[in-house]
Amino acid sequence: MDIGYVISDSNTKDFSFVIEGEVKVGDYVETEEGVLGRVGEITIKSEHLSDELALSLGEELFNHYPIKDGLVRIAQVDIIGRYDGEYERTLVPPEPGSKVRKASMEKIKELLEVLPGEHTIHVGNLRGYKEDVYLNVEKLIGKHLSILAMSGAGKSNFVSVMVDELMQRGNEFPIVILDIHGEYAGLEKKYPTRVIKYTDKDIKLSFDEIESAIVRDLYNITEQLELYLDIVIERLREQGRLTLENLMEEVSQIKKGQVAKGLLWRLRKLQRQGIFQERAYPALEDIQPGNLILVDFSEVYNPRKLSILGYVLLKRLFDARRRGRIPPLIVVVEEAHNLAPERTEARLSRQMLERIAREGRKFGVFLVVVSQRPAYLSQTLLAQMNVQVTLRITNPHDLQYISQSSEHISSTALKEIPSLLPGEAILTGYARFPLYIKTKRRDRIIEEVKNKSPYEMLEEWQNLPY
Repeated sequence: MDIGYVISDSNTKDFSFVIEGEVKVGDYVETEEGVLGRVGEITIKSEHLSDELALSLGEELFNHYPIKDGLVRIAQVDIIGRYDGEYERTLVPPEPGSKVRKASMEKIKELLEVLPGEHTIHVGNLRGYKEDVYLNVEKLIGKHLSILAMSGAGKSNFVSVMVDELMQRGNEFPIVILDIHGEYAGLEKKYPTRVIKYTDKDIKLSFDEIESAIVRDLYNITEQLELYLDIVIERLREQGRLTLENLMEEVSQIKKGQVAKGLLWRLRKLQRQGIFQERAYPALEDIQPGNLILVDFSEVYNPRKLSILGYVLLKRLFDARRRGRIPPLIVVVEEAHNLAPERTEARLSRQMLERIAREGRKFGVFLVVVSQRPAYLSQTLLAQMNVQVTLRITNPHDLQYISQSSEHISSTALKEIPSLLPGEAILTGYARFPLYIKTKRRDRIIEEVKNKSPYEMLEEWQNLPY
């Protein structure tokens, strides 16, 4: 059934049509020439009233001019292309006067690549439709994925849905989640035999993992101190005697008194933290197909310590995968701006994440980077995330940052981000065109991490037994 006709000024990127049926923003339409598109905006104009007269009348418009019966609705359409079993770019714009109809949903689903298949997961439905959305796992995470949203927009729910769907597929990719705020406790309850949980207190570094850069990041040592420490570490490593005790013994024998004192003080402090031992933990044996490793960092309040622990885990996984000691895996980094901040280039965790973003794909380490403050996240890292899920964001700095970092997001999609409802998302870089989805709800996983109201927090504090 026809719903309108194309009016003047169409081109190969967009066109407008006069609406003569039921049409809403987000509808997919097709011209009689076969040009497909998505309605991005609808405006209402008067057939008789000029813009100049409307401006001059101002608030008295409706008192002076009864325009209700002379309204024209005009839809602006972003062109997707042509599709007849195979995608074609639009090289010739639709002609003015061409009839417009609703597009075949099967054709749209094929074009947007959201049909069920052997390697797909169900994440929700097309925004404004009841049509299910199935995403191909390889296309979704194979080129690294970012999930960006303001607080409360539904990013944790999207991650939960994605991880839950991946877990339901059985013995496929192992998943490691660096959980900064302890948001994924529900996964442990749902998959008790396959989820292995660690906290920061469980993480131990082997003596082989001692680096001068770790001491530098933890205690802000000078380049001179780092140089001396590096020399001693490498000598002990070559001798097969690298332990924290031997390192302190060697440092104590340095003739430069102030240098020795400065290093010893820091090494003793490091020893008291108890994070170094003979063997690394957790063991790589846990990284098996179908397993999920949940690393809870919610009790780590020192950003330097968080960076070191994140760096060591990421490096351990990356090196093991390069050597073929573990299967290809997915690494989810929650609140990634804490581990890869834009304004702190020297942070070890940032350097490691950026390296995995550059080299990880060829070795089978696939990143999922999650953040509620994109402007605080390393632009180098974000630019390497070739697929992007963006939920509601209203901060103009974050929106500008996304625009600069993502080559896939269109100006139309960027304008829609602030008006998205909770759970609504725009997926770019997955198909040739932005994909608008409504994420399904996964209550069983996220029910324990719903935000409490201020009064619920106050009541909880008042009922503490001390």
